[in-house]
Amino acid sequence: MSKLSMSCCAVSSSLLVSSSFGATAVALFEDFEDSTVGYTVHGFVPDVEESGSTAGTVGAEVGEFSELSESPVSRDYISRIAYSNTDVTDNVSGNYLIADPLDNLGSSYFGGQDIDSVTNLEGAGFDHVALQWTGIDVSSFGSDYSVSAFFGELGDGGNTDWDVTDRLGIWASLDSGAYVQVFNIVGIANNSTPFVDFNLDGVKNGLDTDITTTMTEYSADIGSVLGAGNDLDLQIRIGNLNSPDEDIAIDNFMISGTTIPEPSSSSLLLISACALLTRRSRR
Repeated sequence: MSKLSMSCCAVSSSLLVSSSFGATAVALFEDFEDSTVGYTVHGFVPDVEESGSTAGTVGAEVGEFSELSESPVSRDYISRIAYSNTDVTDNVSGNYLIADPLDNLGSSYFGGQDIDSVTNLEGAGFDHVALQWTGIDVSSFGSDYSVSAFFGELGDGGNTDWDVTDRLGIWASLDSGAYVQVFNIVGIANNSTPFVDFNLDGVKNGLDTDITTTMTEYSADIGSVLGAGNDLDLQIRIGNLNSPDEDIAIDNFMISGTTIPEPSSSSLLLISACALLTRRSRR
């Protein structure tokens, strides 16, 4: 092989290596700032009632709840809520607001509290609800994509009050396949502090983190669970938050990943030229 063809091959190899690094991209971002949203609200039926699990069947869209507004009634809501809303409290003796420590989450979040007391436009309350997004394009990510969001919980005089059956789960389905749970927030006992259950076993371990009144970002890998595909469907399932002091706040819900790069046209031309030079040098 000539020095020219060897050099050319080295350059083409470096081009391939340099083009193997993708860029981070966002496939979905929901900030709950206004009524322009990409999700729908559904009721769902758990596989085992009062089990604390969010495994179950999500039903038809139930329509917007009657309290869905910027100023929902105190204590009973499943809606977008302003951070400054002093009507939202889980204790009649005072107001306990969700804190945005970075002051960059906008003016509102999505929250749920005492959700079985909230009636939708059809006049029915629900013990379990689900926010659903469908048809999220993840085809450019391969298997490198994840979900992230900020979570918080109102404090009842400094305390949090989830019960052992209270749950929030994020479930994902790829290309109309079965839904698989990828994220979990649970209560470990009655009147306990909810925590992020990273390994989805319902037991508090050393790495699991408490949910507090300060909005904190958490993430979960999806690509390593579901693999590569095209269309992603997601559900946030909220169950059994059925008392005035059981609640959750969600903000900046996002699906992001690393794109699979494609070699540029100039790189492909150079590689083709190198291949031709190499073949000629062997004659």
